[in-house]
Amino acid sequence: MIDLIVRDVPESVYRALVARAALHERSLEAEARAILIDSADNATDFVGHWLEATEQWRGDWDFPHRSGSRPTSLG
Repeated sequence: MIDLIVRDVPESVYRALVARAALHERSLEAEARAILIDSADNATDFVGHWLEATEQWRGDWDFPHRSGSRPTSLG
């Protein structure tokens, strides 16, 4: 396991974490760990969530053929 130190936590956030830990009947450290684990687990499936959310827009797209040349100036 890795140790993690978080500095400069606002007092209001600290108090909210203490209250949340008490609500879940665990220590402040255990509550912070649970929040971090849950957050990381949700973030790792971002691509899967994005694919599900954009499924309606997938399909066959008809793009015009591009020639290999590019204009040398805009004017």
